[in-house]
Amino acid sequence: MKEAILAKMAELRQVGAEDAALAFAAERSMEMVQAYCNLEEVPAELEHVCVCIGLEIYDKGGLQEGDIKEITEGKVSVTFADGADTAGAFLLHYQEELNRFRKMQW
Repeated sequence: MKEAILAKMAELRQVGAEDAALAFAAERSMEMVQAYCNLEEVPAELEHVCVCIGLEIYDKGGLQEGDIKEITEGKVSVTFADGADTAGAFLLHYQEELNRFRKMQW
């Protein structure tokens, strides 16, 4: 499954499938879908969703929780991003498709 997702992403972005950032994005998209849906493996029906998620991750340079938005040195100040690009908020774009495969976890 990962190879198919990676190949489609490489074709769409016209980069080699050996690109480390692309491979990371493909793997991360699968992990996010598995975690959200509580699945051991990503179903074939969600392959295109993983490709879309992976391309967004690749284009944004990854998704990190709690990104630093601003740093001020005088009197030290650190401002964190609002979290709009975090994984949880990010998956909301695909919630309708993912919810069809979501399983309850006990």
